[in-house]
Amino acid sequence: MKPLKYQNLKDKDEAIEVQWILRTKKHREVAAREKEVAAIACCHSAGPLPFDTEYRRWLEEHTKHINELRTTVNSHASDPELRSIVDNAIAHHDEVYRMKANAAKGNVEHLLSGMWKTPAERCFMWIGDFRPSLLLKVTSSCSHFCAILHQFFHISHLDFPCI
Repeated sequence: MKPLKYQNLKDKDEAIEVQWILRTKKHREVAAREKEVAAIACCHSAGPLPFDTEYRRWLEEHTKHINELRTTVNSHASDPELRSIVDNAIAHHDEVYRMKANAAKGNVEHLLSGMWKTPAERCFMWIGDFRPSLLLKVTSSCSHFCAILHQFFHISHLDFPCI
């Protein structure tokens, strides 16, 4: 885009105002498209949205459990009381694994992508060098190794059930 030459300050102000109006219009169009996509996703129960909302709810409850654990430890509560709160926290973590297992049955790509995670969690996954494609590489190498073992046992006339 060519820089405009302004005759006076009024022309410059008008040009800036026009640019601002165009940007605002563009942002509104993008927001409208995003709302349409979200509305379509809400209509499909198998989509990623139910897991995302369920995970957000789980995170809120997780924060409550952690705060409860901290206050209990700081108050020097009795062992049975502390044990009860720890058991509740463990059961709460069991719930997130159940949620992930159910989500993986519906849309494993969404679960592996990590887009449902908080920005901090995604940052730590990136720092830790986790890539979903790495899972595919590991799986394919394991299946290749399993095929080689199967051929070896087949040649040796032994039974080898490959998992």
